[in-house]
Amino acid sequence: MSWKLAAISLAMVWRNLAVAVRMSLGPALAGLAVTVAGWVALGVRPADVTLALAFGSMDGRIAVALALAAVVVMLTVAWVMIGWHRLVLQDEVPGFAPAFEPRLIGDYVLRSALISLLLLVLLFPVSAMGMQILAMLGLGGLVLTRLALAFAMTALMAFLWLRLTLILPAMAVGHKLTIGESWAATSGRAEEVLGASSILVGLDLVFSSILDLAPLGLWPGLLLRIALMWVMTLAGAGLLSLLYAERVEGRRLY
Repeated sequence: MSWKLAAISLAMVWRNLAVAVRMSLGPALAGLAVTVAGWVALGVRPADVTLALAFGSMDGRIAVALALAAVVVMLTVAWVMIGWHRLVLQDEVPGFAPAFEPRLIGDYVLRSALISLLLLVLLFPVSAMGMQILAMLGLGGLVLTRLALAFAMTALMAFLWLRLTLILPAMAVGHKLTIGESWAATSGRAEEVLGASSILVGLDLVFSSILDLAPLGLWPGLLLRIALMWVMTLAGAGLLSLLYAERVEGRRLY
């Protein structure tokens, strides 16, 4: 059943690709406009940011510009994800942007950030242990070991994320759910959730590695990485919506 959940999550993106592109376009352009306006007001150019990141020399303006960009990206992604949850759960097809609800988008970002922070704190000892293993192994088999550890850590984080964040699709459709209720609701499907999240993480890792090895050039490679991240983010939100529909609403969408 794990492979089926992962396959359906990806198939939903493929079947609704035109809708997904259209509903992402408005938020992306709005986010870009806000970022550009903020950078212009700060007197920061993209070249300044590139040089600062390359040489590790960052002044206050660059730090503020990067923080602004990060916040805008989170708000933009939340805006699109809310629309995707509604598309999957309610067949609500938006136009060039999902409904703009600032309070809901802000709450979505805040709860996502808090859960992410919680997972980072919880998984820090595991991550530190992985780094110790790498240090003990030295250079022998380092690449494969790094890939294996990256897969294990990301799959574990994705699994815990899916179990804790049924509150996000619930918010999107106007229902209230606590983190504890989300964890309890997925307890009967923990193995399938782990399997489905591992499949998606594995596919992402494989395609990312292919892009790293392919001689694509800077801009084609960057655009393909953004496209891959976009597809996998939508697939993850779709998987979350499927689990919410089944475990909370009591209906299967597949």
